[in-house]
Amino acid sequence: MFNKFLDQFKQLGKSDKTIQNYVSTWNAFEKWMKQGNPYL
Repeated sequence: MFNKFLDQFKQLGKSDKTIQNYVSTWNAFEKWMKQGNPYL
């Protein structure tokens, strides 16, 4: 699902830096969520 979101950004012509920022933010969020609930 997140990959579809990123693909849409690519199609819209967003810069690689913008996409990388979203990936970085998502990874940090995912890590934080797993610390709170390792079963996710």
